[in-house]
Amino acid sequence: MATQKVKDAQELPGALYWKGRWSNGPTAVEDLALALKTPLTDYGIGGAKSGNGNYYAWMEQYRDTGIFGQISDHLKAAKTHKADPNSLYFIFISANDFFEWADFSHPESIDVLSQNSVANIQRAAETLIAAGAKHMMVVGTTDLSHVPAVVQGNQVKSATEYQQILEQKLPNVLTTLAKTHHVSISYFDHLAFSDKLRAAPDVAGFKDLDTPCQATYPAVKPVCKNPDAHYYWDEWHPTRKVHTLAAEAMLETLKASR
Repeated sequence: MATQKVKDAQELPGALYWKGRWSNGPTAVEDLALALKTPLTDYGIGGAKSGNGNYYAWMEQYRDTGIFGQISDHLKAAKTHKADPNSLYFIFISANDFFEWADFSHPESIDVLSQNSVANIQRAAETLIAAGAKHMMVVGTTDLSHVPAVVQGNQVKSATEYQQILEQKLPNVLTTLAKTHHVSISYFDHLAFSDKLRAAPDVAGFKDLDTPCQATYPAVKPVCKNPDAHYYWDEWHPTRKVHTLAAEAMLETLKASR
């Protein structure tokens, strides 16, 4: 879209990132697929929201990149327009709902925002189930309260409230869905995962849990010397090391749910 000179379009994430990922290496779902020895079909788009649309509003001229649009694209691309009952469907969405709300001063309350995120994730799962999906992994919210940009923007209180409501409501919604439709839904508690890392950072080789390795805002600064010792790559996204560790924990969650 940037080459087509669409208004406000940018080439994202840019040269400071690895092969179009918002990190310095492969993401957790890529590492998980590798560990499962299964091919990955990835519809994820940076900035995607849990319903329709994207944090970057200019993308909406191109197509719906939100989770609903991603599922629609997948089902349209499938030969039978159905979900594959033998595939594992991976849903990891919600952070951009909060970022958009916080950065653009949306009027709804945190309670309404979080309830909408839960409802959207529920609808996404229901759509896949109705299309024939039998196996799913849904990842809970990341720990937004420690994200450098959130801390810098004095948004920690709101972030904490948002993630607490998601953590309280989403697992129960998914459990009910799984029982009602007789499908397998594995829930990955990302907050518990990050809490464990933060409680004993040295075990995983982390030396800095709060400062971005590659500062990008308000100005780009030189990259740190040891990215794998940092939790955050930039002011919003984790390093490849965190993605790798998350994938390992996700694999254990899948094994435990069998």
